[in-house]
Amino acid sequence: MKTKYVQSIICLVIIFIFANQAWATDWKYYALDTSDSVHFYDERSIVHLQGDTIQVWTKWVFSKKQKESVRTVEWPELSKAQAEVFAKYKRTDYVVTLSEINCATRTIQGLMEKQYDDNGSILGTLDKESLSKFAKHTGESPYITPESIDEMLYDIVCKKVRQNPKQKRGKSSLNKE
Repeated sequence: MKTKYVQSIICLVIIFIFANQAWATDWKYYALDTSDSVHFYDERSIVHLQGDTIQVWTKWVFSKKQKESVRTVEWPELSKAQAEVFAKYKRTDYVVTLSEINCATRTIQGLMEKQYDDNGSILGTLDKESLSKFAKHTGESPYITPESIDEMLYDIVCKKVRQNPKQKRGKSSLNKE
């Protein structure tokens, strides 16, 4: 009887270990920007949608310098709800973004972004529409600029998809959130 109990506990532990690995993120470093903030992508999240379109989750960990510059930014043309989210943005430690990249047209767009504080608590979430308005307000182009952080990500993830065209074909990660 005691042996069965021990075996059951061992089986449960093994199941939890493997279940955790199946859902775990696999953050890979890809860039250090001019404000010394660090950029990662989740290798396991790369999903090849249709044609040349892929989705990937990225993580942007703010440096002290970045945090200081974010606190001085103002966004006057936002709705009240968007302004509240961006006010929380000023306390952000890191940002996790779901991006869609078209490898053929060299374009990128944010589909969802979550801001986290230094305790890992979510400060706010921005949807595709809010991210699009923010990009328009800041003059960001959907086209990937040469020698940019976006181009570094593009080079990595599009290369992975080209090398393995059957890589994790699927549906948008937005359906999982």
